[in-house]
Amino acid sequence: MAATLRQQSVNWCPSTHACVEFFDGKKSAVPLSCISTSESGKSVRVGDEVEVKWTDGKKYTAAVTALGGRKQMDAVLATLSSDEALSDDEKEGEERPKSQSEVDKDGELTDDTGCWLGDPNGEQVWIEGADQGKVLASEFISDTPAKLAVHLMTVLFTETQLQTGNCTPTPSGRPLLDQRTINGIRLHVQYKYPEVDPHVWKHIIQVNMNSKCRTLRASAKKSSAASTVKPGV
Repeated sequence: MAATLRQQSVNWCPSTHACVEFFDGKKSAVPLSCISTSESGKSVRVGDEVEVKWTDGKKYTAAVTALGGRKQMDAVLATLSSDEALSDDEKEGEERPKSQSEVDKDGELTDDTGCWLGDPNGEQVWIEGADQGKVLASEFISDTPAKLAVHLMTVLFTETQLQTGNCTPTPSGRPLLDQRTINGIRLHVQYKYPEVDPHVWKHIIQVNMNSKCRTLRASAKKSSAASTVKPGV
């Protein structure tokens, strides 16, 4: 996996394809020629909502999650699919820094709970209210950097926070998840997987994290629609 990550980081191809996610959660790698934007002539960018012409001739709305060559998009798609399958399922003598992150599942923070994320011998971030046992469990069940990042995100944020927020800025201005916590996740992933460089973090791992947020939003929307009783039914 380490070799794969390094290769993707160094040999990222000119964009000919895009990895997209449809509102029903389906993901696919499609040629840029099949994608149209709301503004004629506008270049496709990661985070854009676009129209994708599918094999049935119809156009479907989707979000662009990554750009690159066909092989790179197939690799990203494989990583996203793998993550989705798995993701459903105090330093002594030092004062703990304060955090604004609301990571306690009951929505209330306490002064005597939390854990450090990052390298014990290097940079760390104290995440107040975090469950160290769940952090350790995330490490145990994750065998790739992206899976670890997604698992950590699901134990450090509430489901509501993930449904309403995003790891990175979006064109629609969706609220950002607490960036101190996101930085802590980055430090911890890089501590466990030293091969993760800034490019891999931005273009592969954060793509997975944002995808998890979109999946939860889509699931919540679907559940809400299913629970709505239509008149006369």
